[in-house]
This record gives sequence, C-alpha cells and structure tokens, in this order.
Amino acid sequence: MKSKILTDTLRKITRAKGRFLALFGIIALSSGFFAGLKVTGPDMKQSAEDYYRKTHLMDLHLMSDIGFNDAALRLLQETEGLHAISPGYSEAAFLAGADDAETIVKLYSMDFAAVREQSAINLPLLTEGEWPDAPNECLIEANTPSRYGVGDTLTVTVADAETSLLKETVFTVTGRADWSMFVDFNRGTASVGDGSIDSFLLVPAAAFEQDVYTDIYLTLEETQSIDSYSDAYDAVIKRYTKLFEDQAKVYVAPRVEQVRLEAAELLTDSRKELDDGYGELEENRQKFADEIKAAEQKLADALQEITDGEADLETGQAEYEDGLAAYEKAVAAVDRQDADLQVQEAAVADALAQLADEDAFLARLQGIVTAYRDVALGVPFPKEIQALIDQAAAYDSGAYSLSDNLTAYFQAAAGSPDKQRMEAAIAYYIENCRAELTNQTAEVKRKQQYFADARATIEDAKERLAGEKTTLDAAKSQLEEAQRQLADARIQYDEGVAELAEQKAEGEQQLADAEQKLAEGEAEYADAQKEIAALGEDTHLYVFGRAENPGWSSYALDTERVDAIAAVFPLFFILVAALVCLTTMTRMVEEQRTEIGTYRALGYGTASISVQYLLYAAIACVTGVACGTLIGYQVFPKVIFICYQLMYRIPEITCPYRWDYALGCLAVALLCTGITAMIACHAVLREAPSQLMRPKPPKKGKRLFIERWHFLRNKMSFRHKVTLRNFFRYRSRVLMTVIGISGCTALLLTGFGLYHAVSAIVDLQFEEVFRYDAMIAVSDDAVQQEQLAAALEQDEQVTEYQFGLIRSATVYGEKAAYEINIAVPSQPESFDQFVLLRDRKTHEIYHIPADGAVINEKLAKLLGLSVGDTIRPEQAEAALTVTAITENYAGNYIYCTPAAYTAMFGSYEPNILYMNEASGTDESALAERLLKEEGALAVNFSSDGGESFRELVGTLSYIVILVVICSGLLALVVLYHLSNINITERMRELATLKVLGFYPREVSAYVARENLLSTVLGTACGLVLGVFLCRFVVQTAEVDVVMFCPDIPVYCFFVAAALTLLFAMLVNLLLRPKLAAIDMAASMKAIE
Repeated sequence: MKSKILTDTLRKITRAKGRFLALFGIIALSSGFFAGLKVTGPDMKQSAEDYYRKTHLMDLHLMSDIGFNDAALRLLQETEGLHAISPGYSEAAFLAGADDAETIVKLYSMDFAAVREQSAINLPLLTEGEWPDAPNECLIEANTPSRYGVGDTLTVTVADAETSLLKETVFTVTGRADWSMFVDFNRGTASVGDGSIDSFLLVPAAAFEQDVYTDIYLTLEETQSIDSYSDAYDAVIKRYTKLFEDQAKVYVAPRVEQVRLEAAELLTDSRKELDDGYGELEENRQKFADEIKAAEQKLADALQEITDGEADLETGQAEYEDGLAAYEKAVAAVDRQDADLQVQEAAVADALAQLADEDAFLARLQGIVTAYRDVALGVPFPKEIQALIDQAAAYDSGAYSLSDNLTAYFQAAAGSPDKQRMEAAIAYYIENCRAELTNQTAEVKRKQQYFADARATIEDAKERLAGEKTTLDAAKSQLEEAQRQLADARIQYDEGVAELAEQKAEGEQQLADAEQKLAEGEAEYADAQKEIAALGEDTHLYVFGRAENPGWSSYALDTERVDAIAAVFPLFFILVAALVCLTTMTRMVEEQRTEIGTYRALGYGTASISVQYLLYAAIACVTGVACGTLIGYQVFPKVIFICYQLMYRIPEITCPYRWDYALGCLAVALLCTGITAMIACHAVLREAPSQLMRPKPPKKGKRLFIERWHFLRNKMSFRHKVTLRNFFRYRSRVLMTVIGISGCTALLLTGFGLYHAVSAIVDLQFEEVFRYDAMIAVSDDAVQQEQLAAALEQDEQVTEYQFGLIRSATVYGEKAAYEINIAVPSQPESFDQFVLLRDRKTHEIYHIPADGAVINEKLAKLLGLSVGDTIRPEQAEAALTVTAITENYAGNYIYCTPAAYTAMFGSYEPNILYMNEASGTDESALAERLLKEEGALAVNFSSDGGESFRELVGTLSYIVILVVICSGLLALVVLYHLSNINITERMRELATLKVLGFYPREVSAYVARENLLSTVLGTACGLVLGVFLCRFVVQTAEVDVVMFCPDIPVYCFFVAAALTLLFAMLVNLLLRPKLAAIDMAASMKAIE
C-alpha cells in the first residue's frame, strides 16, 4: 500500500507538472529570497571577520604627542593580556610629478620579515608583485591608478624636511596589496595639502629615522575568539582603552623623560645663545653708534666741500662774466673797425677800377683819334665812333667838352688845320688826363697800403680775441663742469643723508628686532621651562580601536542596514507565498474529491489518503526550499556584496550554507502546505464516499445586488453580466486572487517606496538641510581663530562663514542610550545660511530660541519627545525645552544658542567653522590655502560627505532594486499560478463555452476579464496595504542615526499598479495556449 501511495503521489506530480512547478517555484522563490536576504548581513560580517583574522588586524592603535621610545615599548609589552605588539612609523607626504602635484600619500612602515612569516600585525595581502626588501622599495595599494605599476619609481616630497622622519624619498614599486587597515576608499586626513589622504604606501622600517616610533599596534588575547562586530568585542576594547588612558602617564613617562633630558640640553644651549645674543646686541649697538657718527662726520665734510665749491663757482662765474663782457665789447669795436675798413677798401677798389677804366678809355681814345686823323666822317657816325663819343660825354666839364670836340674832330676834313688843332687839343687833354690819372693812382695806392696795414691790425685783434674766446669757452666749460660736479655732490650728499637716515632707522629697527627676538627668546625659554616642567601633564596618549579605521564602522552600519531591510520585507514576501501555497493545496484537494472518494470506496483509510497530499506538499517544500536556499545563499549575498565592493575593499565574501534559516523556511513551507492539505483532506473525508464520487452540487444561484439596478444592468452587455456573475459566484476564489495580487502590489509599492525613501535623503540632506559648503575644524586658540577669520575675509572664494561648536553627547531614552551631536552656532540669527531648520511637512522655518533647543525628527521619535518636553544630555547641568522639531535625515542633532550651551556645560569654545564658497571654486586649492593657517586643523567639504552618502544610498538602491525584481517575479508567478488553477477548476465551463460556439479569442477574453477585474481590485487593495507596509518597512530599516524619507511619491503608485496590470496581461497571454488546448469532449464528460 505504501508503494501505491508513493506511486500515486508521483503521478500527481507528473500529470500536473504546472501546478507542482508553480508550487515549487513559489516556495523556492520565497525561501530563496527570505533566506538569501536574511543571511546577507551575517555573511558580510563573517567575510569581514575572516579578512580581519587572516590579516591579524590590530585591536588597538596607540599614538602620542611625542612618540614612543624603546623604553616605552618595553613597558607596553609588559601589559597583561596582549597577544602581539608591533611598533611602526608613518608620515604624510606629497607624491611628486606633474600629474600628482596635489596627491597626498601616507607612508607606513612594515616589518616585511614578519610579513613573509605571516605573523605581522596588519598583514597586507599581496595581489601583484613581491614583497619589498630594500629601504627604497614599496608596496602600493591594489586600487592605485593603473598609471603606476610594478617596477615604476615614485618620488615623495615632505612638507617640512627638518621634522621629517623619512630617510628615503624615492621608492621602486615591487607590488600591489590590499590592507585591512582601510576597508573602504577613505584614507583618512593629514595636516598637509588639502588635508585628505589619497593613497598609502607600505615601506620597510629602514626607510624611516628609527629614533622614535610614531605608532604602536596591539592585538589582545581576549579578542582572538570574539567577533569584532559583537558587543563582547566592544566591551573588551572599551576596557583596554580605559586601561591605557588611565595609565597614559606611565606609558609615556620614558619618552617624556627622554624628551625632558634632550630639552634640558637644548635649554642650556639656548641660555648660552641668549647670553651671547645680549653681548652681541651691545657690541652691535656700540658699533652702530660709531658707524653712524663716522657717517655723519663724512657727510659734514662733504657738505663743507660743497659749500666751498659753490663759493669758488660764484667767483669764477663772476670773473667769467666780466671777461665775457670785455670780450664782447672788444669784438664789437673790432667789428665796427672792420666794417669801416671794408667800406673804405671798397671805395679804394672802386677808385682803382675807375682809374683803370679811364686809362683804358684814354688809350682807346688816342688810338681812334690817331686812326681817324686822315678820315672825315659823316653823320651818322659808325657805332664804334658814336659809342666813344657817348663815353666821352662822361668826361665833359664846363671848361671843356670832350664829346663836342670829338664830334667836330671826326667831322673835320682830313688834314685841315681845324682837324690838326682839334687833334692837338685832344692830345693835350689826354696828356693832362694821364697826368691826373697818375697822381690819382698814386694816391689810391697809398690809401690801399694804409688800408692793408689797418686790415693786418684788425686781423691781429681778431686772432687775439679768438684766443680770448677760447679761453672764455674753456672757463665756461670748467664752470659748467664744476657746476655739474657740485650738483652731483649735492645729490650724493642728499642721498647720503637719506641713506644715513634709512640705515640709521634700519639699524635701530634691527637693534629693536634683536631686542624683540631676545625678548621672545626669553619668553620661549621661560615657556620651554614651563613645558618641560609640565611635559608629563600635557602629553597625551591617544588610543584608537578598529572603529576609528576608515570604513570599519560604516561597513558594520551597512550590514545592519541590510539586516534592517531583511527584517520585515522577506517576512511579508514569504507570507504572500504561504497564502498562495495554502490556496493551492486547498484547491488541489477540492479538485480531487472524486479520486479521494474512489480511494475511500476501495478501502483506503483516512490517514493513507491524507499522506498522499502531505507527501506531495513535503516533496514540493523540501525540493523548493533546498533549491531556493542553495541559490539564495549564493546569489543574494554575492550580488549585494558586489554592490558594496564599489565602496569597500573586502577581497571576497564567505557564503556558508546556514541550516537555521533553511530549516526555518522548510518549517514554514510545511506548515502552510502540509497542515493546509491535512485540514482540507479532513474536511473532505468527513463526507461519504458516494458523495465524494459524485460531482459537488453547485451552490444555489442568487441575484446579484447590482442586477437590482436596472438602469445599470440594461446598459451592460451579456459578457459583462457573466463576468460580474462569475466574479461574485466564486467569491472565495476571487478573494484569494485579490489577496495574492494585493500582497504582490504591496510588495512592489513597498520596494519603490523604499527606493525613494533611501535615494531622496541625499539631496534633501546635503542640498536643502545642510546649506554650508565646508566645515572646518578649528584650533581652540582665540588668536589663531582671529587670524583664520582674517584670511577668510580676504579670500574672494569665501562668501560667508560662521564659527560654531559641535560636541558629541549621549542622551538616554526608555530603552537605550543614543549618541547625538550638539550644534551651537556663534550667530544663531544667521544660522539658516548654513543649516536650514524647518518642519518636514509644512516647511515652516524655525530659529534657534534663546533658552530652548531644536531637535531633529528622528531623535524626537527615538526619545518619544514632542514640543514642550525637555531634553538633558549626559553630563549637562541643565535641561533644555524642545521648542521645535526639525527636518534632518543623517545624524541626530540638538541645536541651541551659546548661552543655552553655557548653561548646560559651563563654557562655550568654538571648535568648528561653517563656510560657504563662491560658485566654481576649486575646493582642493581652497583647502590647501586654509590648512596653511594655524587655526584650521581639517577641512571637510559637504560635497565629499554628500558623495559618500550618495555612494551608500546607491548601494542600498541596488538592494532595493533586487527586492523589486524578486517582488515582480513573485507577482508574476502568483498571478500565473492562481489563474492556472482557476482555469483548471473551470474546464467544463470553458469547454461548454467552446461548444456554444465561442471563438478562442472570446474564451480568452471571458477569462481575462475576470482576471483583470480581480487584478484591478487586488491592485487597489495592494496600494492601500502597501502604504502601511512601506511605512513599516522604512521605519524598521532605519538605523538610529538615519531617517529615511517617509513620503511615497505618486509615481511609485503608478509604477506599482502598472507593473501589476502588466503582469496580469502577460499572464493572460501565457494562458491563451492552455485555453485553446481545452478538449471539449473530454472536459464535458470528465465528471463521469
């Protein structure tokens, strides 16, 4: 009989593969989703834990203001409970190169001998290359840009060569490595450059000066078997942290004593330098006075020489002017004499010329007269004769007319007495004229000789005057040269006076500076004495745990967020699947009434018949859970871990098969299917076999309520009336379909709502609530704060700034304690420029009250506070009244005024500065400028925080998308499975429609309308249910320091509804072949 039951059970599976596969798929999908999502957080934590153990990650990291020496190291080694201790060195530097001028790297020393033995603390994992050997070799981190590779050379430059510990600055890359000290891509902060470390280098300890250790790493015995993300681990770390902090003076004492001895030697040298400085100052003061006196005497001598020279210049100038006047007077006289002589010489020359002309005329006259002695001329005369007569007219006188005599002579007859007489008279006249000419010529020559002597005298005078002119010009040049020399001397004297005054002022300033420097030296000497005396009191020991390592805590928070999402979402998911499985088994038993009755008639007992269905359910559950969990355990953790690898450097994830969740899923599946099958069988088996073997009589028909509305009924077509009748006829079937679809729609809406709740907070927090562009950690020194403020005032890229205080504190609720931040702006009235305080729903703007506090909404929910309640942080001396509850999504804050803070804690000392920058500002360059100010300790830009939070939200979004995909698959499977069952149960009805002549398309529409109506109703119910489920999931997924956006945007409703309707239409298309394949004859007589 057992074999028969098993065989029949297997036949049920093979004959209705669709039903079994659908049941198997729903169980596999729901269990895989539930178990896979639930183990993701633990698997991520376990993977990180394995990574930490494999690399011997430190438990505690010790640092001090003055480092550690070997004596301090030996004291630390004596601490009870230590597993291992490793000293080391570290220093931040710039990576040299044109492309890396602003790249900051931090160099950490490693004991590579211990690394090779796998015994080193903070063991790096080599991913490429080999371990360094020489001091000038290094490892780079695995995600360093590809432009750096094994074999490349890196050069680093330090900010202060005098205080640097590095001996090597050029390193050859031997390999790449992952390092568990940094599990995300944040490398910490530094006090150089823009303050943000970009990468790290691992170098041998020999690359550093080895006098003083900067870091000491410890591992503890108690933590070797404790998970590092457990409360037990936190308790151990807190205990040892307190131990080291309480004994800080003991552990730093050896180094303090060493520094005190070194400082004492330096102070002795400093005292000697100060005393020498005082002696040198007095010596320089006397020397300065002597030099000033000598310079003043030299200037006085120069001034006297200038005065004497100016007097001599005035005398010479007067003599020159007198000589010049006499010279000019003599030149004028000579010029007058020369002019008169020139006139007389001209007259003599004219006389000589005239006498020569007369002599020539007389000679020509005599010749012509002789030539015409025998000739009588008539009138008119020849031109030559007439010209001679005309010329002779000039010699006519009152007593004798030469021209008339010549006229008469040339007219007289040749040889006549008159002609001879006239010729004799003319000859006589000529003779007299010649005698007169001779006398006149002699007189003229005598004058000419006189004038020649006068000319010689004048020329001698001119030559003498030219010599005097040369002498005067030379004297003038000498005077001008003397004048220039005196002017130059005067300029040199003035310059000398100015230079002396400048040198005197400079010397006095140098002496004053020297005195000031000596005074400062005395003050520094006194301060140094005080510092040495208080060295043990002011030296701090800093104890850091893994939580301070970049990414360690955020990785734990991210796994908690995954756990939070997995806390509720999969439960509802598996609830929907369980409901469908319950429906499946119930309908399966109802469908096989005839077969059950036959078994009863053949003598099978109730238990034997029930075992078939229990076995059927068990096979589906075991195989579904096994397959679902095998896939879910591998797919979900790995897919989500791959998403988180965008943010973290955990080499690989460990995905063990967790039997607890698998057995839990199996128990739920068996509970939903097995017990349902047993209950359904029990209900059926109460009837007689004869009743079971006959068809179940249909229920009594009833008029629909809607049919009483005649105006509506008359407008409805036959198909619509049939659809409504079937819809209300099979109420239980429709109800199960509606519930299944509403559950799937609610899951989809919850998925999209959760996606919006997670993704929206980035822009809301870092663009609307946090308005500041940067937050600067500032020194507590008031003078340095003023200098920083002055630098910000002069920086054109800074638009607004305001000092403030942020302090972490603890507040206590009814069930737990919560870490919060107290934010205290120095100017609360203008704080809205940096942080917007407003109501989340109404956007009403709040201002910080003078005697109250504004808290964020998440904190109010955690503590159960409302407006008018009071809040009192731990260690506060007074409580504050909550006056408003503001919108905030990241972190928990109390905002109050400086006066209110002072009332709580006694004093108000700003430690941060809010700053806004101009658009287009180069933030890296701005940070570098700010960090050069002593008052700026660190610069954090909100864009960096927003980007980090955006990466976190992006990773959570991948999880939400995965949830939405699984919800969509579940919706598709549920719709298909319920519709398939619906068709199976109504085979005779559908065959009847075919017999009546309905076309395949009409038959499909007949079923599709009912499915669509059920889908619409289920979608509407699912949207309402999804609102409550989404709010519940969002609140459950939140961690203490994050509030998701609780509002569900309209598009989420549309998308969830559209996807559900799309799945319904897709299911209708998939069911068409099955409807077309219905055998009318077989289906009609199946009841027989």
